[in-house]
Amino acid sequence: MPIKSEYRKRLVLRGFQMLVIGLIFNLGVTIIGLLALIQFFWMLFTKERNNFIADLGTAMKNWVWRGIGVSSWVQRIQTFPVV
Repeated sequence: MPIKSEYRKRLVLRGFQMLVIGLIFNLGVTIIGLLALIQFFWMLFTKERNNFIADLGTAMKNWVWRGIGVSSWVQRIQTFPVV
């Protein structure tokens, strides 16, 4: 029976992590949308792209992609350590 208990504990912990990653995922998508809007107006007024915003968008995209992999159980490597 202790094996099932340990398995259930890990499963609940993984489910909680998926919930947290899902919430942060939505925040990340919102931030990417705001960065796109800021970049649009930046380019509209200055006629050149802002490299900081572009690099930040790329970093956010990569993190969101890893979050999707962890949440859908495609990727076993988690985005943060587990106790």
